[in-house]
Amino acid sequence: MVWAWSHTIEAYLNLKTNIAGLPPDQLQCIWAEILTSKFCQKKQQIENRLLYPGKDMPVSCDEFDENFYNEALEVSTQKAASQLVEEIFSFAQNQALCSEGGYQDYVCPYGCHTLPFNLLN
Repeated sequence: MVWAWSHTIEAYLNLKTNIAGLPPDQLQCIWAEILTSKFCQKKQQIENRLLYPGKDMPVSCDEFDENFYNEALEVSTQKAASQLVEEIFSFAQNQALCSEGGYQDYVCPYGCHTLPFNLLN
């Protein structure tokens, strides 16, 4: 089950610190997943407009475009870690989803990367 965020400011700062503590390859992977999800959503929006003109259709992306992900992963290697941290944290803030009980934040759109709101050692 997924819950919406409802934490203290300190918890959000802890989360950002925990994101910044991830190794570069994990930051790059998470960033590439976020970009892939955004690409899928945009692609679905365009398809909806073409298939259902004038209707506001919901967007659901069940597919994972591995080719796009691999390209995004390559691009991520050229970004500074601090930029990846900011973009991942911004995504997490906008998504504002956490595990049941509020212990782990979903820092990627697919739920495979989570981090606690408590500081990691």
